[in-house]
Amino acid sequence: MTYPTPMRGGRAALIRRYSDEKYAKSKGQLFLLYSPTINDDVLLIGDAEFVLWMIAVEMDPRVKAIDYRPEPPGMEKSAEHATFVLTLSEGFPAEVHYISDTLERSDVQSSFADDYSIVIHRKKDLRKHVPLIQRYHQLTCFAAAIRDYACAAEQNALLHEIAQRERGSISDLATALPNIEQPILFGIVSRLVANGTIIIDLTLESFSLRTMWTKR
Repeated sequence: MTYPTPMRGGRAALIRRYSDEKYAKSKGQLFLLYSPTINDDVLLIGDAEFVLWMIAVEMDPRVKAIDYRPEPPGMEKSAEHATFVLTLSEGFPAEVHYISDTLERSDVQSSFADDYSIVIHRKKDLRKHVPLIQRYHQLTCFAAAIRDYACAAEQNALLHEIAQRERGSISDLATALPNIEQPILFGIVSRLVANGTIIIDLTLESFSLRTMWTKR
């Protein structure tokens, strides 16, 4: 199934269903967030899955489609083997992501064609990304604030300015387009990061007017 969750009308039913699942109960904590990459809500199970979603989906502009929690032949659907398959831009192999401290690539490679790239994440390694994914999660919140608005005129103006400049700071864009309110500007920029139009680096500090961007 691609794009696993419905829009806001089905959130309550979705949470109830996942709460009754054996693998959800074993982890307890659920994360419901808006994803600008798929323009929909997504329900994630446990801290590790939240971190993985942010680094593998929201921070990777190559992602074009997501199959969330697929069930390869012979694999039990469980929190330990939480996984999703990412279809990437042309020229990149599809990636199958697992979260497991015990699983090895040889355990699952036979379930997928040879041209799939198997990526296994250890939980201790995912913890290292927490400070960075908190900054990228901030971007998804800016995008969520305008999720019900196309903002077509504002986005077209922003795209024109980006094409003219090719690189700069968010402050440069705000100065050049003073009629766009900052929350809308931040929301559109977040969308453009998600779809790969521009690239930003939040390694050193959180998203702000000082953040530098580059046209992709």
